[in-house]
Amino acid sequence: MQLSASTNNRSSNVVKVSAVQGKTVSAKNLVAKKWAQGTITATVKNLKPNDRVYAYNTKTKFASWIAETQEGGTLKVKAKVAPGSYRILIGGPNPASKAVTVKKNKTTKAGTLKAPAKRTKVTGTIKGYDGKVVKKADVWVSDSYGTYLPGAVTSSKGKFTVKGVVSGSYTIEASDPSGKNYRNSASFKVSKGKAAKKNLKLLRAYKVSGKVTYKGKPVKGVWIDAEWGGGVETSKSGKFTLKGLRGKNVISARDYYTGSFLYAHSKSLKFSKNHTVNFKLKK
Repeated sequence: MQLSASTNNRSSNVVKVSAVQGKTVSAKNLVAKKWAQGTITATVKNLKPNDRVYAYNTKTKFASWIAETQEGGTLKVKAKVAPGSYRILIGGPNPASKAVTVKKNKTTKAGTLKAPAKRTKVTGTIKGYDGKVVKKADVWVSDSYGTYLPGAVTSSKGKFTVKGVVSGSYTIEASDPSGKNYRNSASFKVSKGKAAKKNLKLLRAYKVSGKVTYKGKPVKGVWIDAEWGGGVETSKSGKFTLKGLRGKNVISARDYYTGSFLYAHSKSLKFSKNHTVNFKLKK
């Protein structure tokens, strides 16, 4: 196994150690080193309640949440970030400040950013791979910087509304909690001042079923999970069904109950069809 440690501004080296059940082993010491950081400041005006402000790294293309307002209005932000090139932006509407360079142990001013006064919405219908509408599907919309607007859940007719878009390029994503359909995404554009419409069709999802045993007997409460997907516990009869899978994935079985620590080797599968997998646990 591997050990490491981290805080909000430090991270350590990685140490490998071999553990044996029921025995105490010693590992090498972990040394946590402080990250190089600088400070970025800005004033953001015309915010709406619950707007979030992000620092967007222009090299990594990753937006870090640095502030949020519950009341709206004007917000003065000050945040520690790794040295690099950044824009200050408001999550969802697409506006961003000019790029500024943050240096180690230095403070950089990103100026003043004004949020759009008028925002519009995107509406649409989510359908499954079979063409039928999907109710209670989760829907998200992100802007060109990868920050998200408040999501939505589809109605009984598969319809949704997400508010807060302004103009430019956006991405819609949706998933089906029932596991019948697999999540999908698509890009769309919004014209300033005009509501947008975007429908989305989900992909077909597959499932894996099976049984978990230990010394020939079924085991209840074993956690079955997918590397890319959710997880389920086995029933009293040791059986399980994990839905909502597609493409290459790794399925694992673990018994986390104190005193057990049983496990089984993971199975690598390609989900272009349904699978049946049985696990035999061991210590």
